[in-house]
Amino acid sequence: MTRISERMSAIAFDRTFKHPVEAVFSAFSHPEKKAQWFTGPADAKVQERKVDCRTGGSEVLEVCWASGTVTRFEARYHSVEEGARIVYSYDLFIDGALFSISLADISFKTEVDGTIVSFAESTSYFSDADLGEMTEGRLHGTRAQFDMLALALDDKPVVSPIADCH
Repeated sequence: MTRISERMSAIAFDRTFKHPVEAVFSAFSHPEKKAQWFTGPADAKVQERKVDCRTGGSEVLEVCWASGTVTRFEARYHSVEEGARIVYSYDLFIDGALFSISLADISFKTEVDGTIVSFAESTSYFSDADLGEMTEGRLHGTRAQFDMLALALDDKPVVSPIADCH
């Protein structure tokens, strides 16, 4: 975690997948494939999902957690380079209130045994909660999503490790 200011931080990590770039990129960019892994806990209900992964496109994922909390992810794709890079910004709402605004940059690079995905995200938070805790939560959730992506790429059942934390 990098603290940028009182209410802004950044996360970054690399993850290697044992699949070709085309398969990994497709898991991010095709609606049916992304729906397999980009979701909330198993007991949450998806209320709205839309993916238009192209430069100028958008994405929406609204989920009602078992606790009754509703989270809404609204993204805009700024640059999509087939098989190479996706840059997008997104607003995250919790129960209708703006929680955070993020800029994410994902790059895909061919490696001998698969694909290296480099993920970087800077986030401004609109909560009085502890910045370190919010950032660690974001990092944990993003890594959990990547774990679910790995399962989907391996054609294994995707079981969300994400707990209802709301």
